[in-house]
Amino acid sequence: MRKSQDQFGYKHGILWDYGASPYELFEQKLKSWVQNSHYFYLLGAQKQKWLETLIENAVPVIDMEQMRFYSPDNVEDFAKMRCPIREFHSTRRQFACAFQNAQQLKHWFMEYWGVKPSYEKSVQIFYQLADLRKMDPVDIACLDDHFILRFAKDQICHEDS
Repeated sequence: MRKSQDQFGYKHGILWDYGASPYELFEQKLKSWVQNSHYFYLLGAQKQKWLETLIENAVPVIDMEQMRFYSPDNVEDFAKMRCPIREFHSTRRQFACAFQNAQQLKHWFMEYWGVKPSYEKSVQIFYQLADLRKMDPVDIACLDDHFILRFAKDQICHEDS
């Protein structure tokens, strides 16, 4: 009976109701977090579709698994940080810690992708979004004229005055 109760009370060794915010406020908080972002990066097409619906396409959502250079095998153990809620992890089984996974991915992202615009990054973003208008102007500026004319010429609008 105890094992059955644990299945309903825990996931990855953490209590379902652990945290400072009620789950009902998640959608509202998520929308406020992304409102000033240019892109939202995540892993997985299913999560991408779910999140696009949840935030009502407020920002472009990019699946890093679709990026040419990304592979889970590329993600090394960058500066593993100790989980702040480690005491709530189950001691009976070895669980993957979402916090540690997120920190590991963040370190990889900053190391290999970074926050600086580049031609390769801009091309990858364009292929993900398939729409020049959804891109950050800084990323568009990295694309050369030939690329834009070849792949996005139908998206360039001219205003007639």
